[in-house]
Amino acid sequence: MDNRLILDKNNIWVVPQKTSSTISYPERGNDRCFSIEDESFWFRFRNDAILTLIEKFPFAKDFVDIGGGNGFQLQELSRKLPDRTLALVEPGYAGCLNAKSRGLDNVYNTNIQDFPFAKYDIDGVGLFDVIEHIEDAFSFLEDISARTPKNTRIYITAPAYGWLWSHHDINAGHVRRYDAKALRELAMRCEMRTLYAGYFFSYLVLPAFLLRTVPYRLGIVKTNIAKDTNKSISKTPCAVIPAKAGIQCFQGVLDCPIKSGNDNECDFTNGLLSKPTQHAPGDFILNLLKKLHALEMRRFAKKGISLGLSCAAVFETR
Repeated sequence: MDNRLILDKNNIWVVPQKTSSTISYPERGNDRCFSIEDESFWFRFRNDAILTLIEKFPFAKDFVDIGGGNGFQLQELSRKLPDRTLALVEPGYAGCLNAKSRGLDNVYNTNIQDFPFAKYDIDGVGLFDVIEHIEDAFSFLEDISARTPKNTRIYITAPAYGWLWSHHDINAGHVRRYDAKALRELAMRCEMRTLYAGYFFSYLVLPAFLLRTVPYRLGIVKTNIAKDTNKSISKTPCAVIPAKAGIQCFQGVLDCPIKSGNDNECDFTNGLLSKPTQHAPGDFILNLLKKLHALEMRRFAKKGISLGLSCAAVFETR
């Protein structure tokens, strides 16, 4: 174990002089996500896909969730695998505090360079919506591979398709979007095996294109930054800054609680659950999405999906 690590007053492992982060992610991102994760349609249903992927390609020993944010995915995984040792690595301290509030142990406010891999018997690594925030994903994965044993499985999710690029990506601090081919090529460059590469959220591709990408290309939405580039960092993640009600409603569907009804309190202007809004999706839309999601998860578990708003992959180190 690295002697630099200390357990602070909140039972979070920290390094007094932490290695600088290369991740493009807004400073307040974790707190904003924490306010919606437990009930959000998008977070809940993405987690279903992650758990399905892990069940299909299981790890056998310890697991570390790198860039694990508020611990939402790791909490769900700990419920499924209560006998496993799980750890969370998150460079943002707010995310670590939120993870501790969820009852998680082994929370590290570090980067991968400072995490004590040798302390654990890790053969599973989670990178859930992480690599799209990293400029040099190849070096990042190479570093993980060098620190983990042979046959370690790396589970990845990321936003799919460069042609879906929009204001949402800029506001979220994305560097790029991926597809299954790009993920396979990345694994090949890192000399890893690709056990799986595919997609999920197939039913959200068309709405995302029409209500995010098209308005962005037409210039009718604004980003949170002065200069619009493919590498920009915003101060408002998990959200959009929309100009039209349709864009607000689409983001509202993603952020809204799964339990819908008149008591919904969804402010879709900034994607947070804060106050009632006229853009709240009705029960019909949410129930339809639930049914579509259930059908997709059955296909996802059997043979995979060939199109989706998000892509997923499982790599295995050699």
